[in-house]
Amino acid sequence: MPYAGSERRRHRRVYFNNGGVTGSFGPLDTPEQSVEAKVLNLSLGGLYITVSRGAPLRFRANETIIMYELKAPEHSIMITGNIMVDVKRVEDQPIFNHIGYGCQFIELDQSSRTRLVKFLEWQLNNIRNGV
Repeated sequence: MPYAGSERRRHRRVYFNNGGVTGSFGPLDTPEQSVEAKVLNLSLGGLYITVSRGAPLRFRANETIIMYELKAPEHSIMITGNIMVDVKRVEDQPIFNHIGYGCQFIELDQSSRTRLVKFLEWQLNNIRNGV
């Protein structure tokens, strides 16, 4: 049976496996705290991140957190600002060295959205062209 989740998606995802895309995230109520995360996939609707099991912060499902920045240095992209995201799913399996979080963007300002669209289009073009 095919995975039903893919039929509900409104935005195409781009997957990253080299750890080149990272972000900084923190709780809504304590903005002075943050944790670095690897971004494993990204779309206009949200992203999936992993955080080291030893990181000082953990998030819960249905928690609203802040994305302070998203960066992909080799692609010259940097999105900064306090972008709110909802943690929709937490994958915490003791056998792994990281915890995974499926997150949905709550609001993206126009500047961040424009940069994200350009980055995703560039990535998708590379995929289509076999780069």
